Amino acid sequence: MESYLMEIAVKGALALSLSFGHELGLFDALAAVGNKDEPATALKLSEKAGIDLEFATVWLNGMVNGKIIEVNKDGDKFWIANENLEDLTGDVPAAGLVYCRLDSMISMRYKEAVENAKEQTTDEKSLEETEQKQVSGHQHEHVHKQITDEKSLKETEQKHVSGNEHEHVHSHGHGHSHGHQHGHGHGHGHGEHGHESHADAFPLMELLSKTMYKKHLISDFLPLMNNRENLEVGGFEILDVGCGTGFHICEFARRFPKCNFTGIDISESAIKRAKEVAKEMNLANVNFKVISGEEMPDEWTNKFDWVFSWNAIHDHKHPKIAIKEIHRILNDDGRYTMVEINVQESLKNSGTSSISKFWAVAGVFKVVSVRNRAPEAFKWTNTAAAEMLKEAGFESVEPVQLPFFDFNILFVCKR
Repeated sequence: MESYLMEIAVKGALALSLSFGHELGLFDALAAVGNKDEPATALKLSEKAGIDLEFATVWLNGMVNGKIIEVNKDGDKFWIANENLEDLTGDVPAAGLVYCRLDSMISMRYKEAVENAKEQTTDEKSLEETEQKQVSGHQHEHVHKQITDEKSLKETEQKHVSGNEHEHVHSHGHGHSHGHQHGHGHGHGHGEHGHESHADAFPLMELLSKTMYKKHLISDFLPLMNNRENLEVGGFEILDVGCGTGFHICEFARRFPKCNFTGIDISESAIKRAKEVAKEMNLANVNFKVISGEEMPDEWTNKFDWVFSWNAIHDHKHPKIAIKEIHRILNDDGRYTMVEINVQESLKNSGTSSISKFWAVAGVFKVVSVRNRAPEAFKWTNTAAAEMLKEAGFESVEPVQLPFFDFNILFVCKR
């Protein structure tokens, strides 16, 4: 065990150094100035990457010791082996390198996790009390707002009984209530927890999505969703709930130009980036809005033919409410496909892939991000997710295990 623990410690340090190198573009810089025939010095790397020479020298030494890069017999010139260039360089490197970046991000929450663990505030009783308060609070707020809107609308109508003036005020009052206040969903406070405070994470999460899903999205995931023919015909209204920076929805929009796509997220910075991605891809059939999945516009009721979400629902403050909203906005023949983290009730059935193992060992830091959310977010499992979908009104809920990606599970739901 002692040697195993020391090996873990060394690899932990190596992961942080790999993260350091990727974030500063050192692998790309080294590939640009050196190769096996003409290896590069630390000075060349520092000049190319624009970093301090001492940092370049020490980092190169670490990469050699970690068996990541190559060095000449004199120990002063370096290069990346040809067979490793694809994994270490370019816009879409190996997923493992991006996960090293996640290690550095997670480490920033270490102290917070330790302090939170000492508080002992998440016993079973407190979770149940929190759920009752949050659900009843949401219901009260929604009903109160609806009554207030109706009351103010009636008062406005009574005050302005003349034809044109009455028509103008009625139209303005209804549009504001249901189009702006309700549609942007600030009532739950969902947008106040976690997203804008971690805006720096979105570029990394965008890269992670590309490295993990791009090669599987159309070839493997899409056939399981059983709607490709309809997408090819076109005319479908499609919504991505929790779209982030728009990777998934933009890939689908490019593949199916005859359909209309809408992506929503509570993060303004994510939506801003999603719009940039769509523009870069010259997509005219996709639009993005800053809207909470827990409170979508009233006029969206029965609007969409297909709604999908990608690792997003468990990150909502109130997953049950988000799922009920998704059920509401689907039309009668609509379909919802929910890709989620694959969380088994028993540890014996947990995934065996490296990604599944990563999130299993990093799970203690995930607790920090869900402590202020509803109990169903804190206690998310595959069984619990299926029950929430059924409770929301979905008549058919089919969980699909993904042989090519055991970190995720797919739920195919029919309204």
